Amino acid sequence: MKKNKFKLLCGTLVLTTVVLFSGCNNINAGESEKEEETVEVGNTENQDNDEVSASTEDKGEIIKKPSDSARELEFKDSYERSPYYNSSKKYPIITICKSKECLKEHEGKVKGLTVSMLSCVNENRDVDASKYDDEFFSKKALIIVTLDESSGSVRHKVKKVIKEGNEISIAIERMVPGIGTADMAEWNIYIELNTEDVDENDIVNLGLIKGLN
Repeated sequence: MKKNKFKLLCGTLVLTTVVLFSGCNNINAGESEKEEETVEVGNTENQDNDEVSASTEDKGEIIKKPSDSARELEFKDSYERSPYYNSSKKYPIITICKSKECLKEHEGKVKGLTVSMLSCVNENRDVDASKYDDEFFSKKALIIVTLDESSGSVRHKVKKVIKEGNEISIAIERMVPGIGTADMAEWNIYIELNTEDVDENDIVNLGLIKGLN
């Protein structure tokens, strides 16, 4: 009888131990699952925030919103293919002219850098240089942009001129044909502006936009 009671007691103890051990395992497993879920959600949340922040920063660097002081300037543009291309020049060459004398200095500087004149090139699209006299400069200013191109088939179009503070930003579209010539070319772009919109000490920034001709 004592033996039966002892066996029954031992069996009860073993069963109780197994149940308790199983319960502990279930609790630990549940806590592990919760911990894993919490970590996973936390990582995803942080990753999303980082990606959004990075994306916003990238856009901020690429897209710069103009301030209230920025304004678009009225302009008139004309273009001239120059016969004075030279690979030793440092392009682009940008000059702000507010007088006839300044224009002459610019022309002398550009031509003076020439080693050999490409006499076979003579293309003047719509530039009337004779109008840039004292009367013209009493009301207008001139920004001349001299560019080099690897093909004479490339054309240009000034799309926008914006001034902010002492900086003038000029957006120029490069119209590039599918098939072009292999001759090097120099272009003069004449941008006429109101004289009160331009100071000789202004900084000029160029933005070249590639398009199709």
